Amino acid sequence: MNSDEVKSFVKKLNPNAIDIGLVNHGYDNIIATVDKKLVFRFPRGIVAYNRQHYEAKLFRLLKGKITIPVPDILEEHTSPEYLVTKYLYGTHVTPGELRSFPKSYTDLFSLQIAQFMYELNQAIDPQTVMRLREDNGLVGQSDEPWSDTFSRVLQHAQFNDKPWLEELAHKQYSKWHSLFIKSSLPVISVHDDLHLGNLLFQDNRVSAILDFGDAAIGTAAQEMRQLVYVGNDMLNSTISEYQKLTGITVNEEEVTAWTFTTELASYCERVCKNELTHPTYIRTRDN
Repeated sequence: MNSDEVKSFVKKLNPNAIDIGLVNHGYDNIIATVDKKLVFRFPRGIVAYNRQHYEAKLFRLLKGKITIPVPDILEEHTSPEYLVTKYLYGTHVTPGELRSFPKSYTDLFSLQIAQFMYELNQAIDPQTVMRLREDNGLVGQSDEPWSDTFSRVLQHAQFNDKPWLEELAHKQYSKWHSLFIKSSLPVISVHDDLHLGNLLFQDNRVSAILDFGDAAIGTAAQEMRQLVYVGNDMLNSTISEYQKLTGITVNEEEVTAWTFTTELASYCERVCKNELTHPTYIRTRDN
């Protein structure tokens, strides 16, 4: 279904709706909102369809177990395939806007992220996460462990016309791999995409966490990698709060290695494919 078809379909389902909004720029779904009460998600293709089923099962397992609101499944349909969730209130903020919050609220942000990481693993163990991914056809279809991605894209990178990029890729892979094999961090369940675009804010605090399609297994350093972009103070505060909750010490150097390695791998992959107008290429180039 295209965006016009989605809007028409949702209007038929909700004939008394006053405001139907569309979000048509996501990779996986076309999203329609109805009167800031309901969210309809229509997957683009088979991988997005499988991700949606995976997320629905995940959300049901997490219901009532996460302090910060996450999508609440109301309906799941086939022919056509779509998912209905409750509308979650909040707005997005930029890294600069988050850094401008009073310190009491940036400290609260760190606590909220650490608490979410802790609660996620209290609610669902890594074995269950991987079983759900396998049951929904994601393993082997769209999944590739980060270690395999880094090896393929960085360790074996060849850029004959960009020797500087090839050298950078090899060096960054070596740095990440050295830290990775020495890491004592346990394997945990991770959201694996905790950037600000997947967080909503109200009154200077996180009001919702979105998009669990990449939720998988990994380490706390891997999970915290997006915090590098909001600043070292909030990253270190999150590390401290996470240690208080779990007794696990996370090395800041390991977190930043994850940050730069994932970004460089994404950049190199788009360069290899000559996808220089792709949003991922533009984002990683600017970062």
